[in-house]
Order: sequence, then C-alpha cells, then structure tokens
Amino acid sequence: MTVPLPRGLRASRRRADAFVSGLAVVLALGVLGFVAIALGKRELARSIVPGVQLPALVSGCIGGVVLVGVAAGLAVALHARRVEADMRARTDRVLAEAVALLDAVRQPTDGP
Repeated sequence: MTVPLPRGLRASRRRADAFVSGLAVVLALGVLGFVAIALGKRELARSIVPGVQLPALVSGCIGGVVLVGVAAGLAVALHARRVEADMRARTDRVLAEAVALLDAVRQPTDGP
C-alpha cells in the first residue's frame, strides 16, 4: 500500500539545501577564525614591543577564537535542528500510515 507523503516530507529537499548552506556558513566562519588566529600569531611573533603585540593579540588571536567558538555553536545548533527535522518527518510518516489504515478499516464492505 502506498501512503502519500505528508507536506513536511515533500519539503525535505529544501531542508537538505538549508542544511548544506548552513554548513557552508559554519565552515567559512571556522576557517576565518583559524586564519585570524594565524595572522594574529604572526603579528605577535614579529614584534617584542607590547604596544604592538596587544592589538594583534586582541584582534587576531582572541577574535579568531571567538569566530571558531561561534562556528562550533552554530554547528551544534544546525545538527540539533536536522535531528529534530528527521524525527518530525518520521513521526509524520507514522501518522500518515495510521490515518491510511484507519481509513481502510472504516470503508464499508459489500458483504452479508
């Protein structure tokens, strides 16, 4: 018996595209964070003057760590949303099958 898919499952292609685009943003933030850390470290190593090192430390290293932390937080949130969407899709599929079975039981039969 073929059960029609609920509206949420028909939109799974859009959901997958949203996951991929979100993953691209997370990866870009992570890469930018590591680049900022590397540039900050390079600037720190160039000078022994604390007046030059402090801005490099604040803008490069700490800013890079913040970007990597934001990327990690977004990755966790993105994964949680995907798990929830998969659970919702499975629940919708079970409910659609239950409705189809109930409709099949309720149909009158031509018998004695």
